[in-house]
Amino acid sequence: MSYGLTDVLCSYHQFCRFLGKLKSNYQLTELVNTDGYKKWIQLASQFSIDSFRRWQLSSASSHYILQLWSRMVSAMPYVREEAGAGGHLLKRYVPEVFYAYVDGKLSEIEAAVKSDNGMQVTCSREPFVMFFALSLASFLFYLVHLPITDCRH
Repeated sequence: MSYGLTDVLCSYHQFCRFLGKLKSNYQLTELVNTDGYKKWIQLASQFSIDSFRRWQLSSASSHYILQLWSRMVSAMPYVREEAGAGGHLLKRYVPEVFYAYVDGKLSEIEAAVKSDNGMQVTCSREPFVMFFALSLASFLFYLVHLPITDCRH
């Protein structure tokens, strides 16, 4: 068994864990005001999109990626959109990440339906990840200026 950077899946999983913990250690305002934030948010979104599209490799780690985006979106009301050099840029990147997540899940379900016992495996993980997906969904409501409280009637 290999460990460290030579084990690609282990390194990938650990990097996803790192991303998931990043927002809990820093406020969104602090991140937005750093010099490399604009490039970082672009790369983090591209990494997330690529990961969700490769759901075969990322299924055990995707909840860490969702955790990052969930925490970023949750902090949006407390940060002015134009803060930092270019703003928090979440309205630009989160919809793309959300779309990739949904598309990846649909691909996973399609593959599971085509296999013999895959649907059972796919559904067993779903409740664990749904909390984070709901947070991303709340961002979509935020984008169209539809308060979540109005949807609960």
